[in-house]
Amino acid sequence: MKRFSIPTILLAAMAACLMSLSCGGKESDVLATIGDKTITLGDFNVAHSAISVFSRPPLLTFEDKENFLNTLINKEILMGEAYRQGLDRDPTVTAARERWSQEYILRALFKEISEKDLDIKLDDVKEYYRKSRAKIHARQIVVASPDVAKEIREKLMSGGDFASMARRYSIDEATASKGGDLGVLGKDTTNPTIQQVAANLGVGEISRVIQSQDGYHIIEVLSVEDPDMDQFEAERHLCAAELRNEKRNAAWQAFLKKQSDDHNVKFNEETVQWLNDRLPPRGPVDFTWQESVGEDDKERVIVSWDGGSYTVGKFMTIYSPRSGRGSLFTSEGGNLLKRILEGEILNQLNMVVAKEMGIDKYSPVKRDIAKKVDEQILDVLHGRITADVTVPEDSLKARYEKLKETLVAPEMVEFRMISSGKKKVVEEARERVLRGEDFEAVARDVNRGDMRESGGFVGPVNRDVVQIPDLRTTLFDQLSPGEMSSILSPPGRGYLLVKLLKKTPEHPMTYEEALAPLKTALQEEAENRYLNEWLKKKREELHVKVYPEVLNKLSEGEEEATS
Repeated sequence: MKRFSIPTILLAAMAACLMSLSCGGKESDVLATIGDKTITLGDFNVAHSAISVFSRPPLLTFEDKENFLNTLINKEILMGEAYRQGLDRDPTVTAARERWSQEYILRALFKEISEKDLDIKLDDVKEYYRKSRAKIHARQIVVASPDVAKEIREKLMSGGDFASMARRYSIDEATASKGGDLGVLGKDTTNPTIQQVAANLGVGEISRVIQSQDGYHIIEVLSVEDPDMDQFEAERHLCAAELRNEKRNAAWQAFLKKQSDDHNVKFNEETVQWLNDRLPPRGPVDFTWQESVGEDDKERVIVSWDGGSYTVGKFMTIYSPRSGRGSLFTSEGGNLLKRILEGEILNQLNMVVAKEMGIDKYSPVKRDIAKKVDEQILDVLHGRITADVTVPEDSLKARYEKLKETLVAPEMVEFRMISSGKKKVVEEARERVLRGEDFEAVARDVNRGDMRESGGFVGPVNRDVVQIPDLRTTLFDQLSPGEMSSILSPPGRGYLLVKLLKKTPEHPMTYEEALAPLKTALQEEAENRYLNEWLKKKREELHVKVYPEVLNKLSEGEEEATS
């Protein structure tokens, strides 16, 4: 359900006092009274100045100013009603307050840590330009385990042949067959971590083990072609910004490592592997792994640190249907599991540091938290006020008759999908289908969670819904109904196999097809009408009074300032 848009404009009134608009009146002059509350010229100025310049409503005419004043009045009425109903203690609001408090406090901590002693000199920028714009020919070996990576690096440092070891060990299919050859890297390289590491290596030098989302990398630079320094001036400001961000991130990562080291964060590798083996493969959200965890197993400690620990049971409360967090899957060595838990621990430790520094008391932080919490409060209130608002079916039919000549249903497809994080699993599934097994039966056997229950069925969906480019092209432009695709491997999505069941071309919408979007639109209109009526009654109950002559002072002052 779409909520009313008042908070977008109004919540900025919570901001700290900024420079007021030039006006003929005093800041204390009263623009409106709402019961025993008042809105002054100062309140008006603060609310307007605090809105982002890109979202700030214009105040060019008296009507503009009157409209903005009315939004302030409505906000005052709504917030008063929300607090009267105790919505500041609603569980949804309490959870939002905790969530936004952590986010904004940690944002401010990042700024404090990353920008401390941040000094960028011209010579630093030139050196960054030389390294980042150089054409670097490099090769890599990628493996899934840090221990294996260290072993390989030791062999390389003892004279092992890089190309042979890349062909033998690297899990990166695109480069392994070429001896790990990455070609020429530049500043637009897909994996910026690799480019950054390579830029700091000399020709023939082998990097330390580097971790990225793809695994553990070992890089060797084969050749370097320096950039044309005559072009430096044209890119100086961009390079300065890039270098500043790089230094910020480096300072933050160093801080996080110190936090981890100082608090002795230690993983129980046996429990990590035990739990990792029970997690689903990459693919649709799947909580069935929790069914294989016994009560005694929930007491097993996954990770500990000075001051606490995470047991399997505690971790299951973080990743549960109730929490709404489900993007969890098995990974090589349990690396994903470790990253998630380390992030949880560091957030806790960083919150302690932030509060010791008094960051939670910073006015901008308190203002931003209050703004987001008020949005949540007003959202809950809107739900209560409009809970009984419905749209009659005759209204839907009338709107359809009025618009049907312009309503067009997009091209739609229905398909079944088999998904797994392991290529071999999908290859075997495809072979089974080619041998005559039913695609749906194989999908129920291979898939996990909801995709298993549905036999991998998806649809009907249009092009905009299918976010994976390769899958979209395959379904809409390549396959005919009844055909099966080759194996797809979109980045970060594991391996997919699809069978197109049905394709419906673009056509004029029937009433049944138009019903859902029409109902959403009419419901929103009905809720806004009801809310406006509710506000009108509340204005009468609270004896709202507006003083246009004071608002005119603002108009006069602005005209004088402009002239």
